Amino acid sequence: MALALAEWVMKVEELPRSLARPQPSEARIAVRDLADGDLPEKAVLVWMDWFSALFDEAAQTDVRRGLSALGYQPLFVEMRPAGKVAGDLGVGL
Repeated sequence: MALALAEWVMKVEELPRSLARPQPSEARIAVRDLADGDLPEKAVLVWMDWFSALFDEAAQTDVRRGLSALGYQPLFVEMRPAGKVAGDLGVGL
């Protein structure tokens, strides 16, 4: 009850409690594999923001299906540490 009241008063809502499932392994690529330069024909690299990667599985699936329908092979690049916390603490990456 208190949470619902707080959401209504502050006009905010909680983040989803479940994390998005990763895309299938054939739709993912590691950053270290990009150095090889051997990408499949018609490959499209997709970099996502942290929120979409963690909480918006529907957007990931829509991007993958849409690009595939257009004849491309979407590859989701692995997420790397953002460094915000390190920057806030004054630690260089």
